[in-house]
Amino acid sequence: MKSFQDLKNEHFPYCDWRDFLKYTNPDGSKSSRQDEEALDHYFQHFVYSPEGLCIKCQQPQGNASMSDIILNRGRFRWGLRPGEGQCSTGGCGYPARAIHRDIGPIKELLLILQFHPDVITWDK
Repeated sequence: MKSFQDLKNEHFPYCDWRDFLKYTNPDGSKSSRQDEEALDHYFQHFVYSPEGLCIKCQQPQGNASMSDIILNRGRFRWGLRPGEGQCSTGGCGYPARAIHRDIGPIKELLLILQFHPDVITWDK
């Protein structure tokens, strides 16, 4: 398992919402600059892993669907803050957010995204 300093030294790319979302206005027109800026600002706090693996221990995080939660697939464990949690692999605990609300045009998005190492502090 990687140390937090190892994660900081890896210089992970910041999350780009365009890697997993396609956004257009309901009328089919291109998204507004204001909406794109809101999405850019919000998602830059996360790392996107297309494989859904924890960046610290490389275990699958699953997704935020109720079936994954009920069937205990993946290693995401809900925390005390609404929508947030961490990797439940023994000793890992890397923080993530699974429910994203009110981001520009998005009302709610269920997707486990781990916080970027540059935006968190780590006590372990």
